[in-house]
Amino acid sequence: ADEVDSPVVLREKIDGINAQIAAYEEEIRACDMAESFFMRYQKETHRSQAGSLNERIGNILKKITNKYREVRIDDKLNIKVLDPQTSNLIDLNQLSGGTIDQIYFALRFGIREIVDEQRVLPFILDDPFVQYDDKRRKEGMLFLSRVAKNDQVILLTCSQNEKQILDQEDIPYTGISL
Repeated sequence: ADEVDSPVVLREKIDGINAQIAAYEEEIRACDMAESFFMRYQKETHRSQAGSLNERIGNILKKITNKYREVRIDDKLNIKVLDPQTSNLIDLNQLSGGTIDQIYFALRFGIREIVDEQRVLPFILDDPFVQYDDKRRKEGMLFLSRVAKNDQVILLTCSQNEKQILDQEDIPYTGISL
């Protein structure tokens, strides 16, 4: 009996727990409303910007791969590329790791142009060219050098390949080695 709280203390604990439950339920309702808003916003934005986004990503991808020129992103952000030889849409899971990396690389920059073309934004890239062949790595670095004229680009890499390209192309950069 000494270990059992009095009815008054138990009632206070129950009331406190009920208040916490009510607060959590209110938070869940707010999150549900926010999620609903963002889902509607995402669909509306996709409808109005999909063509422009697909075009921008395709243009970037064309510069890097010199193969794929058209990309399709649906409202669930599923990405497909148009095979230039067969005109069939190809799912990402049917492409090589390097090509997938190139598509996501292009996606980052295409989205940035859609989101806020007027603001200077930093890009932090961690070894984006690991699966690229030498030609595509060079094209990717040349693309980054054009981006870096207006935006800050921070490129983290564990290889010397990117530095060699910058040196060969006489592209100015600030390097830090550890």
